Amino acid sequence: MERLSDSVKRNMEELLERKKSGDTAQAVRLLGQIGRSDQCEAAAALLPFLYDEEPDIAAAAESALGRLLESCPPDGLVRLDEQSRLGSGRLWQVDTPPWREAQAAVLSALDGAGFTRLALASFHRSGFVREQAVLRLGSLPGGKGLPFLLLRMNDWVRQIRRQSQRSLESRLLPEFADDWLASTELVLRLLQCSRDSFGPFVEAVAVLLRRAECAPALNRAMGSPRAPERRFAFRCALEAEAASPAEVLGRALSAADPWLRLWAARLAAKRLFGSERTAALETMLRDPLPAVRREALDELPGHDAGLAETVLQAALLDRSPAVRETARRQLDRLDPGGNDYALLYLDAIWNGDERRLPQAVAGLGETGSAADAEVLLDYAGHLRPAVRKAVLRAWTLLGADEYARRIALELRSPQPGVSRAAAEALLRHPHWITAEELLEILSDEANPHVRRNALRLLPRLGRWKQLLVLLRRLPSADDEDEESLVRRQLSGWIKQPNRSYADFPSEAERGELLGALEAGRRKLTQQEYRSLQWLIPT
Repeated sequence: MERLSDSVKRNMEELLERKKSGDTAQAVRLLGQIGRSDQCEAAAALLPFLYDEEPDIAAAAESALGRLLESCPPDGLVRLDEQSRLGSGRLWQVDTPPWREAQAAVLSALDGAGFTRLALASFHRSGFVREQAVLRLGSLPGGKGLPFLLLRMNDWVRQIRRQSQRSLESRLLPEFADDWLASTELVLRLLQCSRDSFGPFVEAVAVLLRRAECAPALNRAMGSPRAPERRFAFRCALEAEAASPAEVLGRALSAADPWLRLWAARLAAKRLFGSERTAALETMLRDPLPAVRREALDELPGHDAGLAETVLQAALLDRSPAVRETARRQLDRLDPGGNDYALLYLDAIWNGDERRLPQAVAGLGETGSAADAEVLLDYAGHLRPAVRKAVLRAWTLLGADEYARRIALELRSPQPGVSRAAAEALLRHPHWITAEELLEILSDEANPHVRRNALRLLPRLGRWKQLLVLLRRLPSADDEDEESLVRRQLSGWIKQPNRSYADFPSEAERGELLGALEAGRRKLTQQEYRSLQWLIPT
């Protein structure tokens, strides 16, 4: 019930009341509304009504459950399977009769039952019921029952597993390709199940989908909105009979799914040649995902050494630090020891494209020496926040102690990104800011993002000063993110044992701590308050 919307929960509560009062018409109306909600989590709660003594209610429940099953994704069916077994401890009866009679009633209801009743019966707690449901599902035409048979492939009863597998193997035919692809998550889930060895079965499904007759179904599945189905379809299409690797990988490299683009990038160099490989590398170099661009840079030197140097030089100013590092590594392979990257970045700072200035500054921080830190001083007040952030990060990497004061002042920047970059620098070099400065920022700074960044630096104050600031800050935190951060730090402080610290608060500090604890008591849980009382030593 936790996953249900408030409206569906209200409908469920009213449904139970209408059922108790005998208002069949309203109960039927509410069952219809729940079915139209498309929230498959409601199906487990509707199961008792499927075997109701009132025919109208039972029919309405079956209709609602059928609609919910149609909207249920594969992972939702897995949850429904588990929830249904828990609910069928009462054997799906609103008024529980003796279990043998209830089981017999469910079994008799399967004679001539429609798909919905059979599908739900395959989730039943009773192995006899599940076995009969699997037998009947296996005899139905079409592939609608595939998801339910796949779930029973991992049943704890061996006979049910074997019956499910026989029914599924009879459907390993091209005409069922769309149904197999729609159940991709449940097929692949079998590889994580341990009641049997399902690897050969999963491979048999993949072999089927690689057949030429399944190409149209694979083409449709490659455009599926569901990631597991889409990705499995691409993998099968690449290995399919008469497959065109250039076409499949080219489509994957243009997909919106980052996983697919990276998968295709890692295979392009192995599966493509000549002009097809060149076209794929050009696409990869334009990809917004740094990992894909890195794959292209790693493959370029072996593909076209002449083009590689030009591309790698341009990649030195890529917006991703990982791509810049890859470009430098590959350039060193082409010309070992012949590259002065700091000089190249200095030239880009002074004479390069203004749009690439942040990348040039960052590159100098990655490759320069402490002496280069002075060059960046001219750009510390740049109008563009991206440049100022790059300067702060470069100073951090260069260990520029002489600019510590400037970095500490940037913690108060009205630009959230610049303030965050200063906080990251101070976390790496905590000696660049004093405890007094931090306390002053927390007490008088108006910008919430500045207070949040200052709070992240609190642990460097020492255990007892940190606690004092947190207790004082909690009642006055007027920003939801700030309050959440204070609470997380307080929770971490409580969990850290006192014996990890050698210092103890003075009598005056202890008085301040206890006073702050009482002042912030209304914002603390009872357990937090008692824990802090106990942890503050006498």
